[in-house]
Amino acid sequence: MSRYRFFLAMLLVIGIALCGCTSSSSSGSEKKPTSEENIKIAINENNTSTEIKDSGNLSFADQIKNIQDSIDKQPPINLKIGSTTDIILKENPTTGYSWNASVTSGLEIVNDSFNPPANRLMGAGGEHQWTIRGTAVGNQIFSAVYRRPWEAPSPDDITYVQHFLVTA
Repeated sequence: MSRYRFFLAMLLVIGIALCGCTSSSSSGSEKKPTSEENIKIAINENNTSTEIKDSGNLSFADQIKNIQDSIDKQPPINLKIGSTTDIILKENPTTGYSWNASVTSGLEIVNDSFNPPANRLMGAGGEHQWTIRGTAVGNQIFSAVYRRPWEAPSPDDITYVQHFLVTA
């Protein structure tokens, strides 16, 4: 089942890449993540995908907020003990930003990897992928923060949270 989810997520990522993305340029000396660099795809418990497309001039932070608002309206993803699921988030570490993920004690991260873009263009973003396994029954949480690790945490940091219900 996990392979099917990963395959479906990859097809959606490729489809989005073929459609292209746009973003508006921002002023200021510090480059913030743009919608061009980050699009999120989530797979829900019914094995259907929620595709989040570039929203025109919305910043990456606003796009993630919209994604999180949508996720918050859904029930937790059901995951059986020993089963795995993948979470894939766009990431561009060349900007200094990266996802820092953590899980509650009933989940285990069994894969934490960055997949560079197929075109290998300098400065292009890729995808960060985590494979999560359920290890204890109950409500569990995967959370990630998109920030520069050398900077102090800030209330403006971009966060992503996914709830799971792990069952026997």
